Amino acid sequence: MAETEPVSEVYIRKDALAEAIEQAKKAVPDETIGFMLGKVREWEKRTYVVIERLVTAETDSTKTTTKFKMESLGKVAGEIRDDEVIIGWYHSHPGYGCFLSEIDIMTHAQQFYKPYNVALVIDPVKNEWKFFKTDDEGNYRDVDYELWEKWE
Repeated sequence: MAETEPVSEVYIRKDALAEAIEQAKKAVPDETIGFMLGKVREWEKRTYVVIERLVTAETDSTKTTTKFKMESLGKVAGEIRDDEVIIGWYHSHPGYGCFLSEIDIMTHAQQFYKPYNVALVIDPVKNEWKFFKTDDEGNYRDVDYELWEKWE
């Protein structure tokens, strides 16, 4: 894959996506949240991201909200390696479908404002998931992704 032109904006390891889905299923009926870590790459002036792993910590979650417990943020920060960046965040909407709510759009705009940042929303009840990006006007769009097992 490293030798050919990327066709998607997002590449995610199969095991990382499976981990996020499993975490969302275990949290039902509540939401869950975490960060996606990896690398930003370019191919002929086209930027794409490679999500290699996830990091999460204790949360305060309900059926319609989720956030990290303040005391757990140090753990999250300590798990980020020097050679990786926060590509984006993931959270679940159990039974509500895959979309970005107004609060999600605001969170993304304030915390994940780099052009490469993405959001992953998982509905573990409907067994659906989608990646999204936002723009400066508060709109969002679906983002294509590819699964991979090992980056070469």
